[in-house]
Amino acid sequence: MNFQIKNFSIKKFNNDVNHSGDLDDKFLKWSSYRKNVSDFVCNTLNSKLKSQNIIVFGAGVCNDIDLHFLAEKFDKIVLTDVDTKSISEGIKRQSVNIEEADKINIVNAEYSSLESNEFFKTLSGLVNSRAPIEIISSFIKKSIDEIKPNLTLDVFKNTFDVVLCCPTYTQIVYTQAEVLFKILKQFNVCGFNQIEELNSDINKLMPNILKGYNDLMLSVMVSDGKIVVLSDVVEILAKDDMLAQLKKRLSVEPIDEDELEIFVKECGLDLGKTGLEDLFNKIDKQNTLWTIWPFDEFKEYLVFGVIGRKKRNSRFKLL
Repeated sequence: MNFQIKNFSIKKFNNDVNHSGDLDDKFLKWSSYRKNVSDFVCNTLNSKLKSQNIIVFGAGVCNDIDLHFLAEKFDKIVLTDVDTKSISEGIKRQSVNIEEADKINIVNAEYSSLESNEFFKTLSGLVNSRAPIEIISSFIKKSIDEIKPNLTLDVFKNTFDVVLCCPTYTQIVYTQAEVLFKILKQFNVCGFNQIEELNSDINKLMPNILKGYNDLMLSVMVSDGKIVVLSDVVEILAKDDMLAQLKKRLSVEPIDEDELEIFVKECGLDLGKTGLEDLFNKIDKQNTLWTIWPFDEFKEYLVFGVIGRKKRNSRFKLL
């Protein structure tokens, strides 16, 4: 990957990440994971409806979703991402036919709204010009505190029977900021203490961003629709003995969810847990999924999936 300071943006960052590694090879290696996702989404299908539609958040290169499956089960498919070029490439990679393609619409959407406000352009400019840390910190807090709802998808309000969220909680804003700060440190633009302080500022504000993201996804659902959220909750090195142990746990039916929840609490990715905790305050859980995502040759992820409806009265256990 070739990240850079100049013109740093969420779109360019995500495109670079999406094109890391051999995408054709990843598509083949993710076949089992993709099938698990498709089987899980089947739980949302309503036989009483003559037709159903679905919107996908974080579609990326589409390697983790089976477009043929979606075209078979849904009459309208909207694929969203800030990196729409990768979506188009993913459609081509899966050899989508004309009839299937007619069901698919691609929508450019950056879910935090920070891209339209040129957040990273201004941030990198401030740091690059060696502005005082107090000014940079104040800019970060002001930008996120005053963040406005994403209006790109407002035309889809109360539209979709099913909302599918690919693993994105850990990819929204914080990861881009973390990489930007590392680049600035590498070029001696920013010192270690400044990096730590800026990362801390972003981290403290992430719950509000993830809350807004969940609200956005729920806003495009019909009143009795279902949301499917997949989140990478634990990152495991491919050579770690823990990975083999985890796969063994997942092969035993029924899966011990209590044990896995304890594992996530101890080893989980904070943003994944934060996004899910907020979501759990807003939906009634109906189904869950635990599966392994063989991301690349270096690392794999434990992915937790949940299907739910907009919350009415009940509550349930958080991760």
